[in-house]
Amino acid sequence: MRKIIDFFKELIFRLNLLVIFALTLTFYLNTGWSSPMLLTPQNLSEKQKIADSLFTEAHSLIYANPDSAKNIILYMRDNGADHRGSIWNIRTLNTLGIIQDVQSAYDRALYFYYQAYSAAASMGNYEQLGHTCNNIGLTHWHTGNYKDALDYFFQALDHYREADISHIQGNIYNNIGLIYAGLDNFEKSREQYQYAFQSFEGNNDLRGLGAVLTNKGLLHLTSGQTDSALYFTELSLKYKEKTHDAYGKCISLESMGRIFLDKGDYHKAAEYLEESHALSLSIGYDYGAGRAKRGLAGINLQKGNYARALSLAKKGLEYAEGIESEKLIYQVHETIAEIHEQSGNYAKALEHFKLATRLKNESINHYRLHQVYDLEIQHATKKSLEEIDQLSKEKEIKRLQLERKDLEIGRKNTLIVLIVVIFAFVLAGIYFLYHNYRHIQKARLQKALLAHKENRSRAAIEAEMQERRRIGQELHDGLGQMLSIIRMNVGVLKKKESLSGKKREELFDSAVNTVDQAFKELRSISHNLAPAVLTEMSLEQALNSLARQVSQAEQVKLHLETLDLSGIQDNITETTVYRSVQE
Repeated sequence: MRKIIDFFKELIFRLNLLVIFALTLTFYLNTGWSSPMLLTPQNLSEKQKIADSLFTEAHSLIYANPDSAKNIILYMRDNGADHRGSIWNIRTLNTLGIIQDVQSAYDRALYFYYQAYSAAASMGNYEQLGHTCNNIGLTHWHTGNYKDALDYFFQALDHYREADISHIQGNIYNNIGLIYAGLDNFEKSREQYQYAFQSFEGNNDLRGLGAVLTNKGLLHLTSGQTDSALYFTELSLKYKEKTHDAYGKCISLESMGRIFLDKGDYHKAAEYLEESHALSLSIGYDYGAGRAKRGLAGINLQKGNYARALSLAKKGLEYAEGIESEKLIYQVHETIAEIHEQSGNYAKALEHFKLATRLKNESINHYRLHQVYDLEIQHATKKSLEEIDQLSKEKEIKRLQLERKDLEIGRKNTLIVLIVVIFAFVLAGIYFLYHNYRHIQKARLQKALLAHKENRSRAAIEAEMQERRRIGQELHDGLGQMLSIIRMNVGVLKKKESLSGKKREELFDSAVNTVDQAFKELRSISHNLAPAVLTEMSLEQALNSLARQVSQAEQVKLHLETLDLSGIQDNITETTVYRSVQE
């Protein structure tokens, strides 16, 4: 049934191809592909459309029917696409290399890739250089030459950056992830796969998503996380079925077989590996067919069917030797060695183990020769790369523009710093002005305090002078008059002896009374100068006594209230307060 379906698919494809070829041939008979004299803007546009149509058709068949894709590309090259100055020369060479890679003809693939590289370098086409380096790196990865593969992947990234292309870098990250996985650097591999997934998802690249999900599944399988591996691989299969990616589907089916083998479900593992083997054969993918046979051998080995396992492994070895894949050859020999060991044939096991080890070492040394290819390409394209230097001047202009922007930013930063410095000086000036103002205010306050003290001193002196005048007046008007009266009475008693006894007695009594009054006046003046009452009682008691004396005159009714006068201990203060109230 499958063969009938495949037959009808091939028949429909051949009919479509025949129609395209007929249209193309008619056009070429009228214009010619490589005849510059016959090209006009109109027929150039038509030719471009036909070339695009053919190339798109070929590209869609690479992973489903690589032989048909190769026939289309060869037809394009036979009709002028191999012109060295044409972009189609590079694109068709790269496509031929991819077809050879899918069919596991790695030496032929590198042959076409290196021609594409030389043509892209001569044209200074960074985008095509990136594509070609990616393809070369992938072929080196298939053969196990990780060092050169990684070097070419990094070169591809550099070329894409120079061409300012980012939407296809996911393929490079995915391939670099494969390199790190092969080196058992799973952390780096997981990081690169994540970069690739983000790039594919952002560009809605379903084919790329299918590829990176397959690789993530294998990474989880290697880490022993079979459930996660199954999830990612099943998801990758859905994408590959949507995009009709038969080549990628072969890889995912083989991965599903390995997952179920690891889970111990030999029946499902065998189903997936058989399907991968059949699909690989249908597209001429012998490498995938060989890996499927190796996986089926592993299932029978686990089940103890050593004869069947050995037969399947030998069939896988035939595929590997047919495509001269040294990597797959030594891997199959490792499986055969394990089968012989499990079956007890240790001599055969040792023989195949030694052979696998030798082939592995030779494979590594053999692919060091590809460095010679690199040197040859560098030498052949040296002149072309000098032309690329012209393009690098544009990068120099961009660099100068960036430096100019940096200079402008530096000037702005300088201006900002200057403004900050000026602002700081203004703040400092304001502070000094404020400080000076405070100093002036303080000086004015000191001056006011000194004037106040001077006024107080002047007032005290004036009060003292007034008090002295008052005391002098009291002495003169009061005590002085009394003493004058006493002196006058005594003088009369002394001069007039003829006075009667009664008169003499009256004068004497008057003098005595006047002396008494003089003593009272003297006591009063003394009391006013230094109140004796303050020596006999407290200030509060003295003030209350004064209030009672004033109230006894019945002319003024005085009521006195005091509050915490006991705190005054200074005699001068007490006297001042008492005199103030008395005044």
